Amino acid sequence: FENYPHTARGHWLPSFTPHTIAESVNAIKGDFLGENIQPDSHRFMDAVAFNSFQFYFTFRMYWGDKDQDIDPMLDEFYTLFYGPARTRMKAFYEYCEAHWPEMREDKARADEALALFAAAREQVEKGSVYDRRLAVLGEYLDGLADRSKQIAKEQNRKNVPELRMWRDAGQVKLD
Repeated sequence: FENYPHTARGHWLPSFTPHTIAESVNAIKGDFLGENIQPDSHRFMDAVAFNSFQFYFTFRMYWGDKDQDIDPMLDEFYTLFYGPARTRMKAFYEYCEAHWPEMREDKARADEALALFAAAREQVEKGSVYDRRLAVLGEYLDGLADRSKQIAKEQNRKNVPELRMWRDAGQVKLD
């Protein structure tokens, strides 16, 4: 059973995980009867760029032998889907795969992902099919850009009171 996206608290996280998908599919090949993949149907279209990437590699992994290597598939995908931006998009996806958990709270990580994506967009002709494909992913990444701005505001706040819940205070003895 898979539940895409893996980002229950924010579809804006670019948690692209093709190597994890490949590892899990290879591990169960021959030992299962099928798989249920559950996209977040409430916001599926909002995250179509995210979900389509995850679905593509999950399905492609089922088509191969038990020890199928995802790296040639990834190279083919970057070339066919992003054309002249393939090298920059490969860097983007690899960065996101390695660092997506930190992007929730680390502005530098989020900004680096956004910079890699912006560099890829510069590689394609405006209005081309590659530009349109990148635009869909760019809309998805608007949430990450918003989060980056929010992190900056949080870091600049001074003297913010901290709320401590009673259960965190420990036991208090009353005499």
